[in-house]
Amino acid sequence: MELGSITTALALQVSTPARQIATNGTTATCSSGCGCEGCLGSKVTLSSEGLARSATSPEEGAPAAEEASGQATALTESEQAEVADLKQQDQAVRRHEQAHIAASGGLAIGGASYGFTRGPDGQSYAVSGEVSIRLSKGRSPEETLSIARAARAAALAPADPSPQDRAVAAAASQLEAEARREQYQAASSPPVSGNGRVLTAEEINRFYLPEPNPRGNRVQVQA
Repeated sequence: MELGSITTALALQVSTPARQIATNGTTATCSSGCGCEGCLGSKVTLSSEGLARSATSPEEGAPAAEEASGQATALTESEQAEVADLKQQDQAVRRHEQAHIAASGGLAIGGASYGFTRGPDGQSYAVSGEVSIRLSKGRSPEETLSIARAARAAALAPADPSPQDRAVAAAASQLEAEARREQYQAASSPPVSGNGRVLTAEEINRFYLPEPNPRGNRVQVQA
């Protein structure tokens, strides 16, 4: 299968007790992740439910309005529960995306990008994330194998890979299979002459096998 040049964006929805939160959506020419030619592009975007470069610190997570008007103390019980859930989602999203990057073997293109929502406390929380990795044929079947394996490892690195992550892993496996076929074809192809003509068995014996030596082979050694 020839590999096209596309960008696949993988998205997921997460929910809070109060409402359903949608991610950034799809920015790709092929969003199914089905492993077709479009899904085996030069760049694949891994998107997840939640993940963070680091856990939200007390300073980062503290409501800004608390300093000015004590808004945090005015939140209802339901809103407080929603804020707690959003904080957990933010941390999970960042962990998820960082797992993709850490396992990408240098294939990650830039860092993670996040989609945010504003909580009832006025703070922004990450509820979706994306990491772009390179998934394309290398200069040789061996290089392609290395790329495919690293891409699959990156896709499945999080503890909870999404269906889209698994689709990217499947696309990487398909790329690996293609590289293995190329290796097999190269190994099993008959020798050819300079003009591309397949050599006969007699020619192979003449050009590739040494002439018999009735006195035996001579080996030189030096002290």
